This record gives sequence, C-alpha cells and structure tokens, in this order.
Amino acid sequence: MTHNLTAVFQMSARDLIPRRHYPLFLAMVFLTSLYATYLLLPPINEMDWIRTEQQVRNMWRGINPYCDPYCTFLDFDPDLNVDEDYVSTQAYSPWVMFYFGVLAFAGVRVIVALSVAFWIIIVMDSGHPAALVLVIHPAFLMLWAAANADFVINGVGLWLILRGVRGWRRGVAWMLIAIKPQVLPFILLLEGARILWERDWEAIRVIAAIGAISVALYPDWLLETMPSYLNIARGEKPVVEVGLTEFPFSVYGAWGFGAALGVTVVILALMRHRLTEWRSLAVLLGLVWTPYINPYSYALLLILFRKTPGWRVGLYLAVSLAILPILFREFHQYERYGVLLFLLLAAALTTPDTEQTEEAIAARSGRPVFARPVINWLAHYSPASH
Repeated sequence: MTHNLTAVFQMSARDLIPRRHYPLFLAMVFLTSLYATYLLLPPINEMDWIRTEQQVRNMWRGINPYCDPYCTFLDFDPDLNVDEDYVSTQAYSPWVMFYFGVLAFAGVRVIVALSVAFWIIIVMDSGHPAALVLVIHPAFLMLWAAANADFVINGVGLWLILRGVRGWRRGVAWMLIAIKPQVLPFILLLEGARILWERDWEAIRVIAAIGAISVALYPDWLLETMPSYLNIARGEKPVVEVGLTEFPFSVYGAWGFGAALGVTVVILALMRHRLTEWRSLAVLLGLVWTPYINPYSYALLLILFRKTPGWRVGLYLAVSLAILPILFREFHQYERYGVLLFLLLAAALTTPDTEQTEEAIAARSGRPVFARPVINWLAHYSPASH
C-alpha cells in the first residue's frame, strides 16, 4: 500500500486521469482554484496591474503608450484607484492588447487568482503534487504582493513550451513570452531557432501575423521604445534616466559582466549532468544575463521543480523561507542576494528532466537533433555519459 501511494505521488494528473476526461478535469481544477483564490487571497498592491490594464484599454482605444521608453500618462480611468505614483502606463509589447483584452476591466484580484490557478494547473499537468507547496515560496509571495501579470505571461508560456505544443499553439506561446522579452530571452532565442529548424510553418505564420498587425497598429514600440531599451542594455543610457528602477535584479544588471560570467560557470558546474537540457539552462542563464528583471520573475524557477522529489522541494522551500528575515528585511537592499540564492539553489536541487533533453525533444518531433554536433559533444563529455 505504501509503495502504491508513493508511486501515485510521483505521477502527474496526466498519467492518472483517462485521456478522454483529462481536459474536463484540468478545466474543473483551474476554475475551482481560480474561484477559491479570488475569494480567499486579498491583493496587496494594485499599481502594476492597474498600469497594465490601462495600457490595454488605451491600445484598444487607439491611444499610443510608447515613447522613449515610457510616456508620462496621468489620465487613468475613473474606476481605477490611482495616486501620484502612477506616472505612466506599462510599455509591454503591443500584442499585449490581444492577449489581455478580455481582462482589460478585471480587478487586481483576478490577476492574482490567475497566477495561483495556473501554478496549480502546471504542477497537476506535468509535475508531482509535492511541488504545489511552492506556492508559498518567497518568489511566489513577491508575485502575489506585486500583482504583476508576469507569471500569467512567462509562466504559462514556458509551461506550454515545455509541454511541447506545436503549430499555432506554439506560435501563441512564443509570442506570449515575447510580451516581456527581457524575462526569458534565451528561451525566446532557443525556441525561435527550434521553430525554424523544425520548419513549423504554422507557428511561424502565427508569430508573423501577430507581430505584423501589432507593429502596424503601434509602430512607436519598434521605433521609440525598443531602441531605448537596447541603449540601456548596451550601457549607453542610465537605467534611472529612462524611468526604470535603479535596482535591477539579474546578475548582470546588479553586478556586471564579470559577476554574470562567474555565476554562469557555477550554474554550468551544478548542471554538468544536464548539459543537453537546454531549456532548463535557458531559464537559469536568462535570469543571469538579462539586463533588467524584477524579483517576482524568479517565480519561474519554481516550474523547474515540478518533477523534483519532495525532500528537495522541501529543502528549497525551507532555505528560501529561512533567508527572508535576513535578505528581504529592507526594501531593495539585499534582495538581490536572496534571488541569487534562489537561482543557485534551483540549479543545485532540481533533478534531471529527461523529457527536456535535446535528444528527447528531437525524438518526439521526428526531426533531427537541433545543433547535433554541439549536442553530441556535450553528451560525450558530460559526466552523466561516463
């Protein structure tokens, strides 16, 4: 009996629920989780979501939200609770209007509830139940406190990519992540190259159509906002000057090239048995090298724990909670060290995901292995192969 229970807790819902009932099961879990979270979890901060929904509303009204890089915008709708801190709308990629149009008048409780409900679905669909407890991890708590749409954007997009969607769904997932391209830059590059490699023309058409329509409607995103962000990345324009916070939370943004290179070496050493698991590496290294990121974006690391044994999940959670009184006591003082620890512990404590190796992805897609010479070299020299 004990052995059977252990086996059940090491399986995802996809393995346990009959295939014909599985979509209905996921829908019921999602709606139940969404409703319960909406009722029980009060929002802490409204600013991020209000700025986002005002951007979406404006875009559907034909109001341009793109300048160099932000437009000063104080004319918020009367139903939104704003004060003098709301100096602009957000400046997410223009196709945000299509993805979030249905939520343009949704309250902040909805975006918080969606984040929790999607986390539950991600774990139930492709992970082990033990990972559900990570909803109280500090990175997820920061996501709740900020009420930012980051997990609904990048968490859902990453889950769909890891799930192996193809065709139009793959194009939709890629463009969803590209709403905030600075969060998962290496995933965008890797999966964009893979789409071309596999000649997934349906995904390419969807990406091209969404991008072309959006940029045609709001060309200033391409002509004004993107060049200014590139100037920040090249160090030609101070982050503070363009209205972004002076506290970046990526390794590169916080400490520069040398620190990012050193942390990269450490992560590759910790992941030495997983060097052909490029998607996991792309998530980890993207958080190292992106010029700018917020602390709540580190909640994406939790997705890498979805198949990790319970004791490792518990250890990660315990250590992360233990450092809260030390590294998260003063606003924007030592959190960068805290999220760096989240990053390194994720590389150390997550276990290999054989379904996400390049060899396994190629086998499922029926295509040759992506970048085969590099993969063969890594597989040959990885300690796991000896």
